Amino acid sequence: MPVLDRLTEQIERQSLPKVALLLFLFSCYSAVTCRFYDPFFLNKGYSFIWLSILYFIGALIRKFELYKSIDNKKRKQIGVAMFGMLLISWIWYLCPGNLIQPEWKSLFAEYVSPTILGISVGLLLILAGTNFKSKWICFASSSTFGVYLIHDNNLIRHNFIAERFVTISQFSPIWMPSLVLFSAIVIFTVCCALDKFRVCVFNLIQAKKGSDSVEAWLRILIQKITMRS
Repeated sequence: MPVLDRLTEQIERQSLPKVALLLFLFSCYSAVTCRFYDPFFLNKGYSFIWLSILYFIGALIRKFELYKSIDNKKRKQIGVAMFGMLLISWIWYLCPGNLIQPEWKSLFAEYVSPTILGISVGLLLILAGTNFKSKWICFASSSTFGVYLIHDNNLIRHNFIAERFVTISQFSPIWMPSLVLFSAIVIFTVCCALDKFRVCVFNLIQAKKGSDSVEAWLRILIQKITMRS
């Protein structure tokens, strides 16, 4: 991450449109090529490389404080754009098999797809500048990244999540969305509790001091390398 922080520091505001275009093209290319091979080892979004790209996008949004320029009018525009991308994803996914081959149906549903990436960035821009008064939201929001890391871990995903909820598809269309939402809440709650336990353990062993020392050493090392080059 210090390398990405260093890269973020070097980017000027006038370069943002070019960076956004490159990220969009990279997302489109990755969404298509992942059906044949995986040149960037993104694993359809289930990889540390894609996580680093998302970190880079978030770092740019934070650096230039793009969320602070989002007023009510822009929120509505972003909301309409997000709904359009969601609609495109659903229409493409629900197309009959004689129009789209099965392996292409998830083209706009993968984590690396431009629609999912666009919806994620839109949500971040809208919610980053929102002040939530609910204590529960503030309590859980600090663990959302930890929830992602825990439930997407290969060990957890393959042994406790993958194909564990297939029986939900056997229920009626009325009950299915409720069961999916309930399952998501249970997974989030369990992972959130595990992350809070991790925070307690890290505070006990003072892991932050050690990581800060390593990060500071890496920053100095990167600065020396860039100065020499």
